[in-house]
Parts: sequence; C-alpha cells; structure tokens
Amino acid sequence: MGQSQVRLNKKKAFSLIELLVVIALLGIISLVAVPNIREWLVKKEMEKDLNTIMSIVKNVSNDIGNNLYEMGGVFFDNNNGNGLIVKVRYRGPDKYRAFQTCNNNDSEWDPKWDGVETYSSSSASEHYSTFSNIRLDRATANFCFSKNFTVNFTGNVSLCHKEKNTNATCQLVNTNDPYYDLIVQRTGRTQFLKYSYAKKEWVQQ
Repeated sequence: MGQSQVRLNKKKAFSLIELLVVIALLGIISLVAVPNIREWLVKKEMEKDLNTIMSIVKNVSNDIGNNLYEMGGVFFDNNNGNGLIVKVRYRGPDKYRAFQTCNNNDSEWDPKWDGVETYSSSSASEHYSTFSNIRLDRATANFCFSKNFTVNFTGNVSLCHKEKNTNATCQLVNTNDPYYDLIVQRTGRTQFLKYSYAKKEWVQQ
C-alpha cells in the first residue's frame, strides 16, 4: 500500500512539472508569435488602404482620360497625424482656362458634377476619404491630371502605418516598419513601391 502511494505521488509531481513546462513554452511562443501576428495585421490594414488610395488616383486619371473634366486633382493632407485625408477636386473648361496649376485653392476648382463622383462630400466642390491608419511623410502632397495626360505633383506620396509612427509624419526607426511610395506616371499608370531596408531603395512589391 505504501509503495502504491509513493508511485501516485511521483506521478502527480511529474504532471505538475509537465504543466509548468507547457506554460513556460506557451509564454515563449506568445512572445514570438504575437508581435509577428500584429505585424501581419498592420501590413494587411495598410495594403487595404493603399489599394483604395490607388483606386481613387486611377479613377481621377480615368475621368480626365474620358474627357469628363479638363483637370483633376488628388490632394493628400496628413491632418496633423490624425488620419490621412485624400481629397478629389475637378476643373471644367472655364476653370481650366483660368487656372492650370496643381494647388488646393477653393476658388480654382469647380463644384462636383452630378453622377460622376462617388466619394463622401463635405461641400459641393470637394470629395474626400479619411484613412485613419495611414500617415504621410510630410504635411501635404498632391497629384493633378490634365487633359493632355500631364501629371503635376508636389512632393512624393510616401505613406506609413500610424502604429509605427507616433509623430505627425512618418519617421521610421524599425526595419520591419512598412513604408510605401505612390508613383504616378504621365500615362496615368499608378503603382506603390515598398522600401527595402536591406537594399536601401524602393522596390516593386
């Protein structure tokens, strides 16, 4: 009877050690896995917003190519780090004859034309979308497309994720931080390049 009790106690003690080992292993795995999962979620969040931003730019380019307007502009505002605002504005023939520069002055852009623009609107002359997860690497930037497919721009549109940057603008410090640059060609073709920390240059995704 005494020997059976000793064997039972040994079995219980061994099971407790196993449990402690499992808990320790789970802790180690969580330290490695949880940051990786968050990195993946950040990447997916950013890719979703980047695709939407690219669609906005392409739609403006297509509107000009289809002669719906004389000129279209896409304006990026970092909103003091409170979420990227992407604003779309258009010029008809009269406004285009008077103004051909790529700026964001209210008086130089036409009210929206019914049935063409689909973005949320805060007024009759501007249409915007807000991306709460995205930061711009500067205060403002813009692209403008004119009828002859000329692209005017002020500053590159380089974007990062808010979680990786507590500052108002992108200031990357970690080699895992996702960082993208929007490229718009004269033909209206758009693409995002991703910054490679290993190569220290922008590369195609």
